[in-house]
Amino acid sequence: MIVDGGYCLRPVTWPLKSTYGAVCEAYVSYTLKHFGFDTLVVFDGYLSKQSSKEAEQKRRASPAVSRDILFDENMETMITQAAFLANRLNKMRLITMLSNTFALCRIQVQQAEADANRLIVSLSLSLAKVK
Repeated sequence: MIVDGGYCLRPVTWPLKSTYGAVCEAYVSYTLKHFGFDTLVVFDGYLSKQSSKEAEQKRRASPAVSRDILFDENMETMITQAAFLANRLNKMRLITMLSNTFALCRIQVQQAEADANRLIVSLSLSLAKVK
């Protein structure tokens, strides 16, 4: 199953007073519970300026502003989930940490150069041809 990683970032509520490692584990638990082990999670890329999602990413980020946070797995969360995810650099760092955590749990991850939707469709078509 192929899952949009951006979708997965929304329904998971971060545990209160937790570490970023625990936050990543919450995402792993959610993914395994709802999609199973045979899952490929595809995240948007945030470095490309040519993304069709750039305007949407900016729109989502505009209501909540957050500073850049340098964090690791052992650091406690310091701000709300919404404020954290509204910051593009924080989200990129979290996706990197999540990708590593997913890989340790044998959940496949790919990150698109820009818009994940295009990669999701391309991967889905490739899988359909194989079957």
